[in-house]
Amino acid sequence: MRHTILAVALVLALLSSCVHSEEEKAKTPRTPRQVSEVTGIWRTLHQNTLELRQKGTYVLITSVSKALAGEFSLEQDHITFFNDDVCGGPSGTYRIQVASEQKLLLSEPDDPCTLRRTQLTADPFVYAS
Repeated sequence: MRHTILAVALVLALLSSCVHSEEEKAKTPRTPRQVSEVTGIWRTLHQNTLELRQKGTYVLITSVSKALAGEFSLEQDHITFFNDDVCGGPSGTYRIQVASEQKLLLSEPDDPCTLRRTQLTADPFVYAS
């Protein structure tokens, strides 16, 4: 009886550690491999809204300017925003990481457009379901 209880306790401990590690893995930011991994509506604490569409277009809505609408491309661990109606011609490139449709992080900006750079990097974006 004692061995059975120990065996059950050991199995439960192993199972809970597997679940915990899978949960942690889902929360760890990683590089997206395809556009579908970042497609959707993302919001920040300050209510900036970033909609990334499957066809490579985006809309960034902020409280400090009119909406920015343009195109984006995803390559390796970078996302590039371009052809928007506020910043004009210059493109902006950012390092991108996602955590299982829960969080989108844009960092290391190379973007001459101060408005776009500030609004995309001020806070992490959270997936809006």
